[in-house]
Amino acid sequence: MARTKKPQPEQFELVATIEKVEHSYYISEYRHLDAPAGDEAIIELTGRIEQISPRHKKHLGKPIEMSLACERSFDREERKPPSGHPFLLNLNLRKDCCSLMAYLPADALWELPKMIDRGAITHLEARFGESWRGSADLLSLHFASLPKLREIEEALAGKQVSRADAGRNRSPWPSPHYGVQHGSGCRSE
Repeated sequence: MARTKKPQPEQFELVATIEKVEHSYYISEYRHLDAPAGDEAIIELTGRIEQISPRHKKHLGKPIEMSLACERSFDREERKPPSGHPFLLNLNLRKDCCSLMAYLPADALWELPKMIDRGAITHLEARFGESWRGSADLLSLHFASLPKLREIEEALAGKQVSRADAGRNRSPWPSPHYGVQHGSGCRSE
């Protein structure tokens, strides 16, 4: 008996312009609890949703808060190396607030503001899964200029190539068509 393939989960996309960048840093150590020291750096990007999958068009033009962080913990006796693994959290698309959060590798996090200041990055593209009550799992984030994002989407639309072949290492799932558009177009450790 032939095994049937599971259908690929549906994916959605949004593209947001980056309008503002803010930094914060936090470190703590709770010796009385015998807990390791830990730190967290956060970059808060504020922007506006310029493109979004047709299903979520009511969020077009809304502001979005994008929280990007990196964290580490340090064992006092150095029995273990510092922790701090990247992972994607969720995207919230609600009528009163749109936001996303992800933990990135420290070197990438500290480099982002420099690339934004130089104009190399002006937009963020987020891919996300099916939403439930306004919340969805983030599947990928891509930081680039709008012309670079469009160049990649045109390459994908023109021929069946993987996203890696189109200029970035991304999921092999096909890109949804943007039916809705809006507007015009760190320190290393």
